[in-house]
Amino acid sequence: MKLFFKNLNETKMVMENMISFKKENGAFIVKNLKGNEKVIAGNVIEMTNSKLVIEGNAIRETYRLAPLNF
Repeated sequence: MKLFFKNLNETKMVMENMISFKKENGAFIVKNLKGNEKVIAGNVIEMTNSKLVIEGNAIRETYRLAPLNF
């Protein structure tokens, strides 16, 4: 699934191969096959089997380290 972000008058693709998304504290957390995550504040305006379009004003990339096993 492809993730598109709409801001003002432009729509751009921000993620390919999206596998999951959830809403948490008013923002969407989306993840792709490589494990990369983005946090997007906004509203879903279109969702199909092949794409998700979120309209909003902020995208933040998250960098999570793998848990350490001792």
